Amino acid sequence: MTRTRSWALALTLAIAGCTKPLPSVPDEAVLHHAMVRGADLTYVEQGRGELVVFMHGTATDYLIFEALRRTLPQDVRFVAYSRRHHAPNRAPDAGASYTVEQHAADLVGVVHALGEKRAHVVAVSLAARTAAYAALRYPETIRSVTLSDGFLALPTSDAGKRAYAESVPGFERLFAALRSGRTQEGVIAYVDLVSPHGGWNALSPMWKGYYLDNAHTLPLATADPTARAVDCSTLGGLSVPAMVLAGEDTPPAARATNEALLGCLPAGAEYARVPRAGHYWFVDNPADAATILVTFVRRHGTR
Repeated sequence: MTRTRSWALALTLAIAGCTKPLPSVPDEAVLHHAMVRGADLTYVEQGRGELVVFMHGTATDYLIFEALRRTLPQDVRFVAYSRRHHAPNRAPDAGASYTVEQHAADLVGVVHALGEKRAHVVAVSLAARTAAYAALRYPETIRSVTLSDGFLALPTSDAGKRAYAESVPGFERLFAALRSGRTQEGVIAYVDLVSPHGGWNALSPMWKGYYLDNAHTLPLATADPTARAVDCSTLGGLSVPAMVLAGEDTPPAARATNEALLGCLPAGAEYARVPRAGHYWFVDNPADAATILVTFVRRHGTR
């Protein structure tokens, strides 16, 4: 499937293993573009009030938040953007600009391009590392940070260590495929790791095409030389409000690293779980996810 972008994709994306379509894009949710540090970044925006910027993980793009966007109240200024190199933005010529440092600078650039000085940031999967890095380096821009399934800390409990160890073969399969240039196989391994609904084989053709449109970002993300700029030893220096958020059915390894992450963050950091949801809690249960997020944002907002 090519990415000559139309809103047909947003109309037909379905929850993995289900047939329920995501709602259509309303007139007030206009697609925009922001020129940030030489990159044309696509974003969608709706609402007014506290700015909340949503960052997708690898192998996906801004469309992954469509169900959540439709659920959030209009007094929240929702912005979801496709990160550098992700669809429908221009594909990369090389991986030099796909780093945590670059994506963090892009995030700050997006906030400023929106005419704001600060924003709440919600980041999922591998984007959580970028958001944490941005909060550490640019606290004057990041008002609060919500981190989800970012594998930012190694488990410390015996149960957590066992869950993490059980995920190692899946990660080895992923990295072996990417090292060999078998990107599609790498995407399949990635989906099998994060999906609780039967993995790749349970996906609809539209979902498979969606992942493959962003497949080129997987080897870039795993080759990032700055990825270790954020770990448990640095996260204790976070000076903005933080929340760890995940689906209650997220994969066990991710759950174990989320719990370890909470122990790395400063006192006062929060931990919330979205019921009846997995790694993509914003797709599986947007209503409860919206309630949790709005409550957190309002508690730490200024408007």
